[in-house]
Amino acid sequence: MKIEQLELSISKRLKQKAVQKNLEEESIKILSHIDPSDYLISMDEKGKQIDTIQFSQWLKRWMDDGIQPTFVIGGPDGLAQSIKEKGKFRFLYRA
Repeated sequence: MKIEQLELSISKRLKQKAVQKNLEEESIKILSHIDPSDYLISMDEKGKQIDTIQFSQWLKRWMDDGIQPTFVIGGPDGLAQSIKEKGKFRFLYRA
């Protein structure tokens, strides 16, 4: 499985700027790096909770099926709904 990491800068947090606006700006940055055919997995606090063993089982399944997942981890406010909806799965990872 090929592993590649890409870090994007988060939107500047200002008191008068709404959280939703930050999420929208960040989602535009994220989506500019994601191909529509990518197998998108979002890591989200409202996702399916998995532990290390379960996570390794999912990775094995994807490898066996020839799937190269693309993981998206949000900034301090999480992920925009538009990113969550594009994903195949939403996970909450707990070590």
